[in-house]
Amino acid sequence: MAIIIGFDLETTGLLEPDTHGENRIIELAALLYDERGTLKNKIVRRFNPGRPIGAKATEVHGIVFEMVAMEPMFQDLAEKITPILRAADLIVAHNGLGFDMPFYNKEIISLGMAPLSKEKFFDTMIASPWATFYGKSPNLGELCFALDVDYDPSKAHAAEYDVDCMMKCYFEGVRRGVYPQLATL
Repeated sequence: MAIIIGFDLETTGLLEPDTHGENRIIELAALLYDERGTLKNKIVRRFNPGRPIGAKATEVHGIVFEMVAMEPMFQDLAEKITPILRAADLIVAHNGLGFDMPFYNKEIISLGMAPLSKEKFFDTMIASPWATFYGKSPNLGELCFALDVDYDPSKAHAAEYDVDCMMKCYFEGVRRGVYPQLATL
């Protein structure tokens, strides 16, 4: 049976990981599904970044340092989480190739681990220009609207909520034929 992981990160800053090396992961959601879309397991974890969380990032995800101060650091759990991601047949992320995968890889490379392969990633943002009127890459709310998936902006940018919505979109997109079946990726 195939393993499909819906994946999202929240971080201390909004910049791409390669332009500001000081940003760190503060929240990770990895929800594990079978190919029929049944949730089988999940990892939802917050991390102490060992540095302040940027004000602009907090405006987006609502996480302040006091909320993560007593959490473990990412490096304490990376060796347990990364093999689970590697075992997936597919990792689905919204803006995964532009942000989540490079950010995660930056963190694990700094710990001496090999990066995740981009071939395992399916990016719902890149794959969905059909979801917007002018063909731009949709934000998650726009993608949910296009696929008739309930979306509450007040809950947005919590990693688990975003993954749940994104995976509903992914499986609906597969059902409608706008996303390829796992076997064809």
